[in-house]
Amino acid sequence: MTIFVALTLIVGVQAAAALLVVSAYRHRRDRPGLAHLLVRHRVLPRWAVPPVSCALPAGSLLVGAAALAAPSVAAVAAPALWSATQRVAAALVAALYVAFLGYLAVLRRRAPGQPCGCLGSDERTEVALLRAAVAGTVATLAAIPGPLAPLTAVPGWPPLYLMATAVGGLAAVVTVVVSPRSARPSLSGG
Repeated sequence: MTIFVALTLIVGVQAAAALLVVSAYRHRRDRPGLAHLLVRHRVLPRWAVPPVSCALPAGSLLVGAAALAAPSVAAVAAPALWSATQRVAAALVAALYVAFLGYLAVLRRRAPGQPCGCLGSDERTEVALLRAAVAGTVATLAAIPGPLAPLTAVPGWPPLYLMATAVGGLAAVVTVVVSPRSARPSLSGG
């Protein structure tokens, strides 16, 4: 594996983590709207909608923020721990996106015309499926031992990691800006 591959994987994982934070913020801001979409999706049993509409934003925020912060702190404060920290963060991001991928696959089959509500928008399910598949794959590759090793072989590598994290954050911002905003009014009045 090359340093380019390692940096590309880091950009992908950090972009996916940043998207989790944005999605958590938007879903937390309009939890009734999220619950409404979950009911319309007909993927979860009705009794599961209230706890999932609370847990989804909290879990997304926790995983996304931890995946952004922990490896960055490790890169600067404890470089010897960075690789393991980044792999754990990537594994958590991968697990969440694989769960999203499963949910979206069922949604596409059960309610093909419904927007998924990902990123708190009226995004088409097919776009979200593709994003979840790519994010899950990239995060899985970053979680396995080996692909990130070339980065730590470069003298003075932590700034390269921080730059890749910034590029990942920028990629997430671009994704959010181009994603369709919800055309429906917020159900919570916001």
